[in-house]
Amino acid sequence: MRSQQLATSRSRRGVEALPDQRPNQEQNQKSGQKTHIMESPRLHAWLQKAELFAAKGLGYHRTYAHWRVRRLASRLKPDTTVSTGLDLAAMLHLEKPELAQVCAAHLQKDEKAVNLALNAYFRTRQTPRFLFDVSQIDEIVALVNRHDEANKTQTIQTADQICQGIFSFRKADPVVFAGPVEWQHCPNGNTDWTWDLNRHAYFESLGRAYWYTGDERYVAKFSDLLHDWLAHNPASVRQPSWSSVFEVAFRINAWIGALHLFQHSPSLDEATHTALLAGLWTHGQFLDTYLELHAQNNHLLLESKSLAMLGILFPEFKAAARWRERGLTIFCQELRAQVCADGVHGERASLYHRIISGELLELLVLADQNAIALPPEIAQIFTKMVEFELWLTKPDGQVPLVGDSALEDMHLRYSGVSGGAALMQLHHLKAAAPDLGERELWLLGPQRVAAYLGSAAEPVEVGSRAFAEGGYITMRGESDPASAYALFDCGPFGYALDSTHGHADALNLELYAHGQSWVVDPGVYSTHLGWQWRRFFRGTRGHNTVVVDGQDQSRLLDWRRVYRPAKTSLQAWISNPTFDFVAASHDGYERLAAPITHQRQIFFVKPHYWIVIDQLSGAGEHAFDLYFHLMPGLVVHHDPASGAAHVENEQGARLQVLPVDDTLSSLELITGATEPVQGWVSRYSGEKSPAPVLRYHRQTAAPTCFCTLLYPESAAAAQSSIQATHLAVTTEPTLADQTTLSALRIETDEHLDHLVIAPDSAGIAKRFDGYETDAELLYMRRQKASGALLALEMHKGSQCHPFEPQPDYTNAL
Repeated sequence: MRSQQLATSRSRRGVEALPDQRPNQEQNQKSGQKTHIMESPRLHAWLQKAELFAAKGLGYHRTYAHWRVRRLASRLKPDTTVSTGLDLAAMLHLEKPELAQVCAAHLQKDEKAVNLALNAYFRTRQTPRFLFDVSQIDEIVALVNRHDEANKTQTIQTADQICQGIFSFRKADPVVFAGPVEWQHCPNGNTDWTWDLNRHAYFESLGRAYWYTGDERYVAKFSDLLHDWLAHNPASVRQPSWSSVFEVAFRINAWIGALHLFQHSPSLDEATHTALLAGLWTHGQFLDTYLELHAQNNHLLLESKSLAMLGILFPEFKAAARWRERGLTIFCQELRAQVCADGVHGERASLYHRIISGELLELLVLADQNAIALPPEIAQIFTKMVEFELWLTKPDGQVPLVGDSALEDMHLRYSGVSGGAALMQLHHLKAAAPDLGERELWLLGPQRVAAYLGSAAEPVEVGSRAFAEGGYITMRGESDPASAYALFDCGPFGYALDSTHGHADALNLELYAHGQSWVVDPGVYSTHLGWQWRRFFRGTRGHNTVVVDGQDQSRLLDWRRVYRPAKTSLQAWISNPTFDFVAASHDGYERLAAPITHQRQIFFVKPHYWIVIDQLSGAGEHAFDLYFHLMPGLVVHHDPASGAAHVENEQGARLQVLPVDDTLSSLELITGATEPVQGWVSRYSGEKSPAPVLRYHRQTAAPTCFCTLLYPESAAAAQSSIQATHLAVTTEPTLADQTTLSALRIETDEHLDHLVIAPDSAGIAKRFDGYETDAELLYMRRQKASGALLALEMHKGSQCHPFEPQPDYTNAL
């Protein structure tokens, strides 16, 4: 969902001062050349944008040009809004016997009779079937009362606020309209707020509140808002509320829901019912005309889904068959193209993955209700999407904010995980899936819910797992809510066809343990509340990885475009009950005058701690910065001399961050800085909070390495005294590449651990700290007091034994 500016308030920062343009100037200066005016950053960025545009190919340009021409041509025409019953009747299949009364009234040009006939027909028709019918609503309300009283209460509160003219979106301060709603109100320049106001999701809140309480004032408020909006927002590309096709598609969802929630109320008059039907026809015609065929991302996917829904639910419209066929065809085509084989949506933004899985859930339920056979692979894709979302979710139920993501969004209507597990009867996921919520209960209906809740849950272990094509590794210690969890990002920069929602976050890491998110992805904040903010939240400095020479891994040209994004490579993934190991690299800094390759290795000793090794190979002197972004509210004590940091939450749980480096780095703690922007976390769109970030800085020649121990502890455990040291390793025969070879000794009050990391060294003896092993990876734990062996796990090896070096008598005589 690329956020778009309203036509009345468009503004965009320039790119004059992009740091990513500097390497070209620096190269010229180092080689003794003078920087020519034609090599200015602005021109260079423009040329890069032109290159990206040209690279899209003739097919894209032809499609985009046709779309543009249709939009421009429509600006020369008068507004064409179907607003009356007579207008609407002309768009229906009046030759159908069931519409005989509507037809007769239309022939008589009797507006009131048309409205009465339309109202009577739509209230009593049996097919097609919506997600629920009126006879099921009492059962649905009873389910909500039993399973999600909290969200029911919230829905009623929201509806009450709407009745009072109070609108609250995106955690911003509520806006109160004492009189009519100002539909283009834009508080603090936040156009996302304006979009939310015009998406009308609160229509469904009013409708559900009506069935919870029987209070007819919710119907009256809906009627007032609908008529007022229609009066002030005629369907035209010249109108702000119609300037985004994507927003039109969203409103269709809300209006369809409102129609089926309100149409049986005695307070809904025939004129309002007809106005709503006419509005749906107008939205469908507009969407079909301006469908964004060139926007092959979530836009086209979700727009085609709304078009299909209209076609399925309103076969009375003459255009319905086209809408249904076109919508379903494009939707299925785009779903196949956009979702990776492992179930990860291609835009690599957790929010959009969740939105798409939720919208697909709704379409699957509607298809099931109406015996519509979708291609079998659509259900298979959905199941994989559900599984990825479940594995991505942290033990506390929250999802990491990967890419352009927030915890909540107006378009996040259903939970693909909980609803999908129920719809598809995925009993192997039931024990780990979230509980069904208010919206899922309305969506699925009493029969499906009863069948799911009454079935036995099969054992499930949501353990460590690689989603290699999507580019994510999840590492888990155990399955309880307090267990350790890590997410490692080693995938592409967003979606190849449209990278709008991708971040320069290659090799990013997120950590959770003991009921607390510690190291986090800072989220998205906003795409249009200032270029510096967008650049920070999207850039490499806003993620838990290494920044070289202050540059982003990928060149961010503006709020959505990226030039030659960094490419990642997954080199190793090993998982067993004792440890996980992953190694990956990216080439984003190989563009520098003195190229640098960043490889990150993570060794997870389950469920105790992580070792993170960042190898920076290459040549030349560089500034290297390693960042760890922490959750707001955590208390941090740090020692700039040693680089150690002690992080604690309100409950007393702790995270120790300990460098294990031969070359010390300077450590800086930053919170809520603005010049430059650093130390912020955004959990909700348009909102940001100061948050501590650890910055390890080193100015040195490559190659160099950061090695960091991340050691979480529960509030109940005594604080450990931890010492971590690198160990010298000798090999026989000598390894040609020593850069990926490491051995570490981790000593706590109770235990002594040894870790050996030597990928691609099978059969080669490695000697360290008095031991010898032939394993590529080794983890060994001994009781510190007694020396008793507590754990020994090896990968690609079978031996580990004490080794006594032979005495050297060379200089004895």
